Amino acid sequence: MEIKTEIEKEQASNEAWRTSRKILSAEIAATILAGIFYATAFPPRNWEFAAWMALVPLHFIVARSTPKRAFGLGFLWGCAWAFPSFFWLREIATPIPFAIAPVLAFFPAVWAGLIPVLTRHILVPTKIQLEGFEAETAYKPSGIRQTALALVLAAGWCALEWIRSWIFTGLPWNLAGASQWKIIPMIQIAEYTGVFGISFLVVYVNVAGSMALASVLSTLGTGRYRRPVPLMAGMVMVMSVALIGFKSMLSWNASRGKGESKRYLNIVGIQGDIPQCRFASEEEADKVLDQYSRLSELALLNKPDVMVWPETAVPLSFRSPNGYGEKYRTVVEALARQGNTRVILGTIDYDFDHLASYREAKDVTAWNTVFMIGPDGKLADRYDKTHLVPFGEYVPLGRFFPWLVDLIGMGRGLSPGQRHTVFDLGKGARAGVCVCYEDVFPEITGAFVRNGANILLDITNDAWYPTSAESEQHLANAIFRAIETRRPLVRVGNNNGTCLVLPSGIVADSVVSKTGPDGTMIPKPMVKCRGFAPFKVRFDPHTPLTFYSKYGDVFVWLCAIAWGAALLIAAWKWRDKRRFLAAAFKPALGIVLCVNFASWAFSSDSLPLLLKRILVDGDQNPVFLATGIDRLLDKQVPPGNIAVRFEGFDPHLKDGDIDIPILLYERMVYHRYPNAVFAAPDNKAVNVGKDMLDGSFHPDAAWLSKHDVVAMVIFHKDTEGRIRVAVEPKRLERNE
Repeated sequence: MEIKTEIEKEQASNEAWRTSRKILSAEIAATILAGIFYATAFPPRNWEFAAWMALVPLHFIVARSTPKRAFGLGFLWGCAWAFPSFFWLREIATPIPFAIAPVLAFFPAVWAGLIPVLTRHILVPTKIQLEGFEAETAYKPSGIRQTALALVLAAGWCALEWIRSWIFTGLPWNLAGASQWKIIPMIQIAEYTGVFGISFLVVYVNVAGSMALASVLSTLGTGRYRRPVPLMAGMVMVMSVALIGFKSMLSWNASRGKGESKRYLNIVGIQGDIPQCRFASEEEADKVLDQYSRLSELALLNKPDVMVWPETAVPLSFRSPNGYGEKYRTVVEALARQGNTRVILGTIDYDFDHLASYREAKDVTAWNTVFMIGPDGKLADRYDKTHLVPFGEYVPLGRFFPWLVDLIGMGRGLSPGQRHTVFDLGKGARAGVCVCYEDVFPEITGAFVRNGANILLDITNDAWYPTSAESEQHLANAIFRAIETRRPLVRVGNNNGTCLVLPSGIVADSVVSKTGPDGTMIPKPMVKCRGFAPFKVRFDPHTPLTFYSKYGDVFVWLCAIAWGAALLIAAWKWRDKRRFLAAAFKPALGIVLCVNFASWAFSSDSLPLLLKRILVDGDQNPVFLATGIDRLLDKQVPPGNIAVRFEGFDPHLKDGDIDIPILLYERMVYHRYPNAVFAAPDNKAVNVGKDMLDGSFHPDAAWLSKHDVVAMVIFHKDTEGRIRVAVEPKRLERNE
């Protein structure tokens, strides 16, 4: 066997390129398919099992990759998930899904990019790393180390999801835990951890499954079976959470025996199913008002305590001083008096009390408001939406860029409310009312509960998305607010989603229900229709605060601390390792200066590298330190394992000459080619670490071929001290 050179260089280069491209293409394809598969865990597919497996391919691939490559693959996975998951945004504007997918993909990309770093420094002790590549490859981490790594990676995912839930106003939509919204026993831990606890469990099982897969493949090669300890621990966690959740679900089920403190409130939700129109005329608004008033008159036959209309049910302002505003108020006041009931409705409200003080009509302060009309027909209370939708209800920096406001098409921006008002519904019932997507933010429902709410209401208008899965995704994310607070949640939508959610997270009733196989009525809240639903809401006036309502995201903070600590430990171990190598190959007086390349010239088979020789404080040993070798090799060497050979150097690689291996280790090998092999001047192979000092075995073409070496990089030092770097890959073939 031999390494062929000149004649086969072009052929070898092409074959190495094709091989590496095939591997990369396979990784990209698997990553994209896994991201798409993850998207099916959410509505409309609701394949919740997909969430437990879709991260396995990503982790399996990036755990054996470089940080840069892992980040890129994580970004592709994130785009493949986010684009179909948020494709419903096309109904607002076609470019939005294309713009938001890369933003959301950044979070799994960061997670994936840090996996190789954490994997190496948590699984492999520094001592083993310093013993060289062969020792590191042969080392088998303990089950405890693997479990610790899986826990850290799951914690990191949760920390990144938490950041996504508040950064740039936040978008806690379709978190990993939300995919399990129909598996009621599994999501009961949200009472303590929020939705992030379920996310943690899902991601942990994925990482543990990837480790188990790697163990199985290793068994096929070595014949030695190793127990998948992390996966076994994950199964125990899943079963424990399910059993505890099942018991908790039963304890919060409204069908259980009546307690003395339990009371009932009759709430009727009106679902008008009106097509959305941003700028409606009085004639169009009048038709909507007529539709809602007729449905409300029928609903009064159920003698409700509270009647709820959805968000901006009538597309004109309730307090408008013009003639239509008077008609609107007259109709609602009549319904309240007729039924001796409270009426809760959503509307866009303006600062009519100070209208004269504004220079122009578009400068008038406006809010997305919930009004409660008392049984006497008078305005009893109001709540102004506190968390506005960016670019939907206001334009960020719109005050400084008025042209952007006009471009968006709102014509004006809404202002956020300043307090979380709790409505007194009578009979001891106190309600916090979320508007639109406020029900996906646990801190908002938590604020209502801490202010005394024992019932949660949510009025929304998902008619903006008439043909997509947005409304079902909205409901899936809102389910967790009932579990986190252990309060019943009544949702009222314009076209669908009107339902009663029990404190256990079960959807108990909706406008449309169908008879199941056992004769029970099964709610179908996603059916688009026009109608109303009377809900008998069971509540406890003195329900205590849950752990999550009282203390918030303690679990996520613990995840963030664990993730940050792991990163600090990895950085510290890398620093110690670097110090060890620097001390091992330090020149006599220990000062090394960085020198840029003076120039380089290209030829057919080599690249002359001009290094400036520096004498350090009178030391006669030359010190070589090159910057840019990593970029040079990235362009010349195909991805894969490489061998590095030194020719013409001191056989013992002492003093300044040894800076070349140090540079390769720190810049090129560790970050880009972790499986590189050094071939020393005496034809001995040395691995990074202690084996740099004393080569331990003789490499030959068979050994290099076995380790899938695709390129040979030759550092040649001629008699005049000039260094040439030949980076043309040579193909390894068997002589017949």
